[in-house]
Amino acid sequence: MKIDMRDFLSNYSDKKVYFITNPGNAGDAFITYSTYCLFDELNICYEIIDPNNDISISNEILFFSGGGNLVEGKYDHLYKKLKKYLNNNKCIILPHTIWGYKDLVQETHRNLIIICREKVSYELCVLNGANKNNLFLSDDMAFYFPQNELSQFAIKGRGHGYCLRTDGESSKLLYINEFNKDISLSWNGELWGNYLLSKYVTYSLASYLSQFDVIETDRLHISIFAAMLNKKVIMYPNNYYKNRAIFENSIMQKYQNVNFVNTSTDLLHSDYVMNLLKNAHLITD
Repeated sequence: MKIDMRDFLSNYSDKKVYFITNPGNAGDAFITYSTYCLFDELNICYEIIDPNNDISISNEILFFSGGGNLVEGKYDHLYKKLKKYLNNNKCIILPHTIWGYKDLVQETHRNLIIICREKVSYELCVLNGANKNNLFLSDDMAFYFPQNELSQFAIKGRGHGYCLRTDGESSKLLYINEFNKDISLSWNGELWGNYLLSKYVTYSLASYLSQFDVIETDRLHISIFAAMLNKKVIMYPNNYYKNRAIFENSIMQKYQNVNFVNTSTDLLHSDYVMNLLKNAHLITD
């Protein structure tokens, strides 16, 4: 069920594709730059569709950037983009967290491929009628960040860095102290179609995190990057199941230096969702 994105994307080596990026914060820059690097490694010939100048295309292959932009009731930007291009093109959603959007999920019976970045979203897509032949599970694209680019940030840090959310995905259960820096919000917007900006914003995250020994965060991509930089990571939930689900799908197997501390009581937390799925007989204990 779980695929390696390097293997999956190798099917598109030497082919022309279009790439649509997501708006978002510096964590989305990290996702996007990692995707650019993997496209380049595999010699995928991609053209970025300018978000301010959508083009009319048909019978093409479109990749939509990975992330958490398909949570119904929270975010609809990617949903609207997909609806624009779905009828006339083969569309591939790179590793994503998906809640709801049943009508979109059922497009997997036509020309849509969905790749989920954790098991909760995968099972919810099944519950919403996805075609399993066009539904896959993988790791988040950030895990494909080139290892050779990490070495310049591999320094022994000191002290404790706090990178707790101050936006709408905060669980509101964590104390925000005076030393907190929600570094992901240093950049935010529809910016990541710019390759160099994506790269250097990603580098700025690494530069900031590298100075610490311990990182405490409820930011998913701060957790992933800090883990890659061999920091001790105390990871908390956000206000729905995303953080815990990706921790269980990817982080806990790869990085023993990450400790997930469950503070969530939100009904959208994965315990609640998993119980729904068990009751629907989609998964078993």
